[in-house]
Amino acid sequence: MPETPLKPLEELFRVKIIHLLVEEKLLPAERVQVLYSWKHSGFNLHAGEQVPPEAKADLEALAQYILRNPFSVEKMTLESPTDIVIYRSRLNAKINRNFEVFSPTDFLAAITQHIPDKGAQMVRYYGWYSNKMRGVRQRGLRPELVARRPGLSPPPPLKLPSKRWRDLILRVWHVDPLRCPVCQSPMRVIAVVDDPRVVEKILRHLGAWHDPPPRPPPQGLPGAYTYEPCDDVDPDYENVLTD
Repeated sequence: MPETPLKPLEELFRVKIIHLLVEEKLLPAERVQVLYSWKHSGFNLHAGEQVPPEAKADLEALAQYILRNPFSVEKMTLESPTDIVIYRSRLNAKINRNFEVFSPTDFLAAITQHIPDKGAQMVRYYGWYSNKMRGVRQRGLRPELVARRPGLSPPPPLKLPSKRWRDLILRVWHVDPLRCPVCQSPMRVIAVVDDPRVVEKILRHLGAWHDPPPRPPPQGLPGAYTYEPCDDVDPDYENVLTD
């Protein structure tokens, strides 16, 4: 085939697969629009050279993009006599270091998080198939320009939540949290407010704050008894007490 953009082919492949699943009654029709609303469709096409079955080395190199161990033994170091585990990797821009220190129990806990449940399968994507590189290709950037150059300061940490929270809410509840429920116009996140006093002030200004109702007194509990002398006692009552 002549050189052509892969995005239209990816969308065509996606539509045909979803249509096939609906025809085979493996996918409800009402779920189709939900799948089409996902930012990441889950489909990916790669225009590379065909790998014949007899090219074992090439097949192994290709399979390493699909299945890969979460930890590398070469990057682990055990410090004696404290048994502290040091795991070294490439520089992480968020924490601005290329290592992580674990106690023995914390390191075992980190490893066991990558063990799937019985009957479950986990697939990790690296290199060309990773979410990062897919985003780079969609934005039209050159992958070699994405890596941070040596000597430059790391980017500041994000103060706003990741954009993925919107996709998760849309996927689970089928409601877009960044779309105005009144006029259906798109909204954007301006700031994250977590101070309860500021939240209450904003809601009171908008008339959306409701004071909690006062707590009623407990019912059915006996109160304190007060005994006072009384002269006008019923004679029949005295007789009952005497009997």
